[in-house]
Amino acid sequence: MPELIDPILPPQHQEGMPFPEAQVLINYPKVVEEPPASEEMIETLNGFLEMNNIAETLDDSLLATIGVRAVSDYEIDKDSRKEWERVQERALNLARQIAAKDRDTTANVNYPTLATAAIQFAARAYGNIIKGRDVVRAKIIGKVEQAPMGMPMMPAPPMGDPMSGQPQQDPMMGQPPMPGAMPPMPPLPSKDARAQRLSSFMSYQMLEEVDDWETSLDELLVMLPITGCVFKKTYYDITSRQVKSPLVTADNLVVHYNTKNVESASRITHVFELTPNEVVERVRSGVFLDKEFGEATNDDHDATDEDAPHTFLEQHRWWDLDEDGYQEPYIITVHQDTSQVVRITARYDADGIVTNEKGGIVKIKPVQYFTRFIFMPAFDGNFYGMGYGALLGDLNSTINTTINQLLDAGTLSNRQSGFLGKGINLGRGDENTFRPGEWKHVVNTGDDLRKGIVPLPVREPSGVLFNLLGLMMDASKELSSVADVLTGEKSGANESPTTILALIEQALKVFSSIYKRLHRSLRSEYRKVRRLDRLYLALETYQSVLDDPNAVMSDFYEKDMDVEPVSDETELTNVQKMVKAQALVEMKGQGLNDREINKRYLQALDIPDIDKILPAENTPPPPDPEIELKKQELEIEAQKVILDQQRVKQEQDLNQAKIQKIKSDTARSYSNVRKTESEAVKDAHMEKLDSLTRVVQMQSDAISKLTDKVLEST
Repeated sequence: MPELIDPILPPQHQEGMPFPEAQVLINYPKVVEEPPASEEMIETLNGFLEMNNIAETLDDSLLATIGVRAVSDYEIDKDSRKEWERVQERALNLARQIAAKDRDTTANVNYPTLATAAIQFAARAYGNIIKGRDVVRAKIIGKVEQAPMGMPMMPAPPMGDPMSGQPQQDPMMGQPPMPGAMPPMPPLPSKDARAQRLSSFMSYQMLEEVDDWETSLDELLVMLPITGCVFKKTYYDITSRQVKSPLVTADNLVVHYNTKNVESASRITHVFELTPNEVVERVRSGVFLDKEFGEATNDDHDATDEDAPHTFLEQHRWWDLDEDGYQEPYIITVHQDTSQVVRITARYDADGIVTNEKGGIVKIKPVQYFTRFIFMPAFDGNFYGMGYGALLGDLNSTINTTINQLLDAGTLSNRQSGFLGKGINLGRGDENTFRPGEWKHVVNTGDDLRKGIVPLPVREPSGVLFNLLGLMMDASKELSSVADVLTGEKSGANESPTTILALIEQALKVFSSIYKRLHRSLRSEYRKVRRLDRLYLALETYQSVLDDPNAVMSDFYEKDMDVEPVSDETELTNVQKMVKAQALVEMKGQGLNDREINKRYLQALDIPDIDKILPAENTPPPPDPEIELKKQELEIEAQKVILDQQRVKQEQDLNQAKIQKIKSDTARSYSNVRKTESEAVKDAHMEKLDSLTRVVQMQSDAISKLTDKVLEST
């Protein structure tokens, strides 16, 4: 169903802005037919840029021809993608759990293969793209020239008008300043400072000022894996004076199936709906021509609904309105049912008109509004690519059929049925139903019941089908990279962290390539927004958002600065971020930017309000590592001298202590010698005494024996 959206009001016309000079191709090769070299044609094209609706200046016959041609070309493009639409319809039904109409099973279970794959992808991608309050990063092209530390930022010189970007003229000569002339003001601030301002402003703009940008990105990441292709439409709305970048589904953006890319498309048709009241608003504001459309014929709305919306075709295409033989890019809005043109606007900028050296128009660069987000390129190279809907559609259908067949077989096996003989009378209605433990009376005998009741022969659920179901599920997980290790489930017991990290890295190979495509598409969208800021953003708004009076519109120049997503397409998990951040932390103090290392480490930890934690950027830089190393060497040498002096003193004290110890030992030895001599004399005397004692004892014993003998004899 076409979506209800606000139409472009208007394209990038340069209302109230001076036009730059047309580009000239030097030595452009000769062509067979020389294009007319007329300044009037360039003025005509510039006049178209100032018109809110070019259709007001065209006659009805030409408008009728344009309208019929636009609707006819739209139908040609839509017919070329008929098979793609059939695949998309089936994929969306599978993802939304809508049962197939031709299903021949009783069970009605839809296994969420596509839904799981889409949810897993969106969950990983969203956190990788939206990182806090930073979504846009300015990329410096060329040499990075930072201002000296401590030098205040000076205003930019009048390189060009802040709104138009045109070179300002010398007030005295009336001409642009000559090359090499002394600039009237100090030089531009450093590229790094300009990049920081551009990053901060565009991040704020995308998250806060562009309506529902983050919400539409969330929707995009859920839809993209299923459909394979989603679009963003970036334009400036003069009514709200804001940049808009709404989501456009692939179903509502019709391009020929064999088109290679947005840039080479001969026509792009955006299908949208407007209620009758919204049509009146655009007619009264001068956006649409006042035409009679009749009642809306919309298949998605009731025929009696008086507020049923009308379907319009906004076709970005080429048409030769100035009749010079070369088609110019325009946006033609047509009412689909009546083929009536309601609006025509230019789809180019004044500086997009390329001429040769004779002034003839040879090329006009169209302004691209649509950014294509593609999941992966299609095998046949079509414009819309392919997603899980095309890759997993047949697998999902097979899984659904197998599950329902197993359920049907189980139901038949559990709830038996069969045939009743003619003579069997079991009653009717509730009499044939049983409650647990219930017995019922019948008029037939048991033998008659056994013969008259024949069960329907059914088989248990097939084990082959069950194994096939597991095979299909494993194949779908492998194809969609929805492995157990990525869904947070435990893949196995006793697996080392290194093995798990290797499994995660291998499973994310497919996601890595998809993230790179997302990264390129987001960069294209940011470039479109930056271009619109350069054309329409007020300097006061830019300075007010940044609270920086040094902010100048030259920050949006395309020559030395580019914009890209702040996300890193190579970092898909927090583990990968932490590993890189830890590697940087180990390199601190080696001449690198330690503040940036700390910032990236805190970002990897998802710490909020990092700027409040880190020191200010204008803090003095760390000293030269070589000088610091020499200072440390001198300090070490000085410490060595002090230690040597202390060691010599300690050795002297030790020697003195040794001398005193020797004297003390000598005195003790002399005393021991004297003591030893006296003890020897004493021992000699004691030995003599002992000897005499033994002699006396022996004599006493002899006398005793003699006495005993005398007595015995008497």
